[in-house]
Amino acid sequence: MKEQINKRLYLFRQLKRVIAKNKISFIILALMKIIKLVLMLLSPVIFQLLIDDALGKKSIMSLYFVCISLLVIFFINFFTDWVLTIHTNRIQNRFNIFTKRAMWSAIFYLPFKEYENMNSGDLKNRLDEDITNINGMLISQTVDYVFNIIFCVGNLVMLLVINWIFAIFSG
Repeated sequence: MKEQINKRLYLFRQLKRVIAKNKISFIILALMKIIKLVLMLLSPVIFQLLIDDALGKKSIMSLYFVCISLLVIFFINFFTDWVLTIHTNRIQNRFNIFTKRAMWSAIFYLPFKEYENMNSGDLKNRLDEDITNINGMLISQTVDYVFNIIFCVGNLVMLLVINWIFAIFSG
């Protein structure tokens, strides 16, 4: 048990080095996630405006405003997705290279007796599958985890603001 905890702490210390090297990309990822959060929370408000003003009061200016707002949200969302993809790929590729380099250096400095005892399939699995799994964990445990908590709270607040009765019965 204590050995597993030490291994996890070592892994997070290694991730801390990767995060420090990619600090700007992580900051950009966080900013883009915040922009996406705001855009996701604006959509229900615009649809409420569509239903109340454009359809309910038959206001053509409200309909124009809703259409233009939805187009602007679409293009901003497209841009943020593009930036998110670029920086996520940058972080994951740098992490991939960092981890594979560390794994290869560890393999090269293994005593020959231990190297002979290892299965070649096991080494290949460590270099491919394990690094891919850790790579997926990097983004999901750093940026996405915090964003999902904020998103849930934001959705709850918006649902309560739009219609608190619906919020109570939908939960």
